[in-house]
Amino acid sequence: MKLSIAGKIITFVVMTVVLSCTTVLFMTMHFLTPPLDASIEGMTQLAKTATDAAYKANSEKFLKEAQLIAKNPDLIKAVIQQDHAAAAAIGKELMEMAGSELITITDEKGIVVARGHSEKYGDDVNNQETVNAGRQGKSVVGIVVGTEVPFSLRAGAPLIQDGSVVGTIGIGISLTNETYVDNLKKDTGLEATIFKGDVRVMTTLVKDGKRMIGTQLQNSAVSEAVLQRGETVSGRLELLGNPFSVVYWPIRNIEGKPVGMWFTGQPINHVIQVQKEALHNALFAMVGITLIFAFVAFAMGKLLASPVKRITAYAETVANGDLSAPHFPFMPKMKPADWLLLWTLW
Repeated sequence: MKLSIAGKIITFVVMTVVLSCTTVLFMTMHFLTPPLDASIEGMTQLAKTATDAAYKANSEKFLKEAQLIAKNPDLIKAVIQQDHAAAAAIGKELMEMAGSELITITDEKGIVVARGHSEKYGDDVNNQETVNAGRQGKSVVGIVVGTEVPFSLRAGAPLIQDGSVVGTIGIGISLTNETYVDNLKKDTGLEATIFKGDVRVMTTLVKDGKRMIGTQLQNSAVSEAVLQRGETVSGRLELLGNPFSVVYWPIRNIEGKPVGMWFTGQPINHVIQVQKEALHNALFAMVGITLIFAFVAFAMGKLLASPVKRITAYAETVANGDLSAPHFPFMPKMKPADWLLLWTLW
C-alpha cells in the first residue's frame, strides 16, 4: 500500500520517537540496575562486617575478663580445695561482673568443679578447646561446642598457683540466645542467623509466627561451600518464598575448623517492585510521548501535504496541454488556528 506524504511523515516521526524512547529506556535500565544491585549488595556486606566486628569485640572483651578472673585468689583456693559451693558462688559473682552468660570452672584434670550458670558439676569437659588450652597454661577465645550450652563464644584461661596449673575457667555468651541475634538485627537492620553445622540454632527469621530454630538450610551448594571449603557465599537466593540478598560465611572454632555458619540478609521484594513500577511508568510515558508526536506529525503532514498536492495537480494539468489553467498560490489560505499550530511547532 502506497503511503501518502502525510502518512510517511507520521510513520517516520512515530518510528523515530518509539526507537528513541526504547533506546533511552533500555539504556537507563542497563546503567541504573547495576548501581542499585551494588547498593543492595553493599548493605549486606556492611551487615557482615558489623557482625564480624561485634564478634571480635566480644572475643577481646571476654578474653581480658577471663584472664582477670583467673587471677582471683579466692576462686583458686576454692578450686584447690574442691569447694563446689564456694567456687559456684564466687564464679557466679565474677560472671555477672564480666557481663558473661556463663562460667565453667574446672580442676587441673578438666573436671568441672562448679558452674555459675548451672548447678551441675563433676562432669568431664576436656572436649572443650578452652579447657584443653587452659590445662596447657594458655588463654584462648573462640567458638566452643559445649554440653550445657551447645554453641557459644567462650574465652578460657588457666588458674595458676605457684607456677602450676591447678584448674581452668571459661566465660562467654551463648549464641543460641535470642538476645545475640536480635542485637545484630537491631544494629544492622538485616536478618541474622547462627547455624550449628547447617541447622539454625538461633535466628531472627520468622515463619508462621515462630523463629525458624531447628530448621535446616535447604541449599547443599551453600552448605558445602561454607562448611567444607570455608568459603563466603553471597548473592541472591530465595528464602521464605521471597528473594533475599544474602551472605553466608563460616563460624570457626578455636582450631580454625568451620563448625557452623553466620548468615545475614535482607528481602529485596520492595526493590524489585520499585524496578517494575519504574519500568511500567517509563512505558506509559513512552506511549504518551509517542501519541503526542503522532498528533504533531499528523498536523504537520496535513499542512505540508496540501501545497504539494496543489503543485502536483497543476503540473499534471499543464502536462496534459491545458495551458489555460489558472495560476494560484501553492500555499493554502491559512486560518488563524493553522498559524497558531505552525507557531507552536516552530
